[in-house]
Amino acid sequence: MYGLNNTAYFHPHYIEGGLVSDDVEFVIDHIRNVISFHKDKQWFMAPHIAGSFSYACSKHWILVVLQHHPIYNTWMGYLFDSNKSLKEPRDYRITHVFEKAIKNKITWDKVDCRLQPNGWECGYCVMMAMYDFVICNREHMLVNKTRMVRQSEINEFVERTLKVFISSFRHGEEHE
Repeated sequence: MYGLNNTAYFHPHYIEGGLVSDDVEFVIDHIRNVISFHKDKQWFMAPHIAGSFSYACSKHWILVVLQHHPIYNTWMGYLFDSNKSLKEPRDYRITHVFEKAIKNKITWDKVDCRLQPNGWECGYCVMMAMYDFVICNREHMLVNKTRMVRQSEINEFVERTLKVFISSFRHGEEHE
């Protein structure tokens, strides 16, 4: 699985919206530490919950994917937001935090991705985008067309993911 070895991940709790507001230096340190530790990676994934965990109604998951071009030391940033908002990348606080942490300009693009039809599917949309990006074709993800996520896709994703998760524990028990 090529994508798994070429992608690094930011810890979602260390970059969540409340910390971005209350302790931005902690978030910046985390970003710098991940990038420093994974110098050999070209892709960085950041499942990010905008807003604060303490305010249930203001939580919304988005996915930030960063691409580093090591030869030219340039960065591209891709935002996957399943909300139908017309926000531009500069309207997301996390984009400014990434630029400050990296100390480099990031060229941002908002990717047309699956949309949430009922206002609660954003977490599933982020998980599906991460799965598709890492396991499937990256280039396809970056030019994907906007469409509503279907309940059947969520159900299929949950079932497939749980089967893999459960089988990994069964596999470990066989070797004990």
